[in-house]
Formats: sequence, C-alpha cells, structure tokens
Amino acid sequence: MQPAPQTVSFNQSHSGQWQALTYTGILQIVIGAIAVALGIGLACVSTPLGYSPYGFLHITGYPIWCGVLFFLTAGILGLISGCKKSSHMAAGYLVASSFACLASVCVIGLSGTDLSFIVGYSSRSSYYQYSGC
Repeated sequence: MQPAPQTVSFNQSHSGQWQALTYTGILQIVIGAIAVALGIGLACVSTPLGYSPYGFLHITGYPIWCGVLFFLTAGILGLISGCKKSSHMAAGYLVASSFACLASVCVIGLSGTDLSFIVGYSSRSSYYQYSGC
C-alpha cells in the first residue's frame, strides 16, 4: 500500500516568515543608518577650500545617498510587509533589497577606490596637517 500523496498549498501563512521580513527590515534600517553616519564622517574629512587629500569620491556623499535611498527604503518596506503580512509588499521588499544589494556593491567599490587614494596620499606626504570638522 502506498501512502496518500501530500498536497501543498501556497496560501499557507507561517508567522515565522513574516517575522523574518520584519527582522531583516530592521537590519537594513540599521545598516542604512550606519552608512549615513559613516558618510557624514567621510564628508567631514576635507580642507576649508573643499580639496581633500583623502580622496575625492566621498565629496559626492555616496554612502549617505545609498543609505537613505536604498537601505532605509528597503528596511521600511520590510517592516511594513512584515507587519501587514502582504505578499505584494513582500515582493516590493524583495525588489528593494535587490537594489540595496547592488548599492552596497557600489558603496564598497567606491570606498575601496577612495581608500586607495587615502593610502596613496599618506605614503607620498607625511607633512599634511589634519583639518577636520
């Protein structure tokens, strides 16, 4: 005798799945806040004339923009989709998280490039006086 086949329903709702969306939404909000704080810190590293020997990419404020536009937006969508338990919001959260992932690759790449300018400048000149915020 064979066991009865099991049917799978895609409309089943497990509370753990919605909690995971809420928790990952909170995590993305925290990551966005950290990116904004580090972006503000990078913006403070410049001379009064606007020229910065510590690279030039941080002047654009890319960590601030990526933190606000991508991470915080995705985190808020994650919180809303986890609380409202809406599959449409969860799909929006998936798309926003994908864009946040691409933005993080850009932030890491640009930060690495900016860091290479910092290391290159500090190895060439040791007489520079720091003038921060």
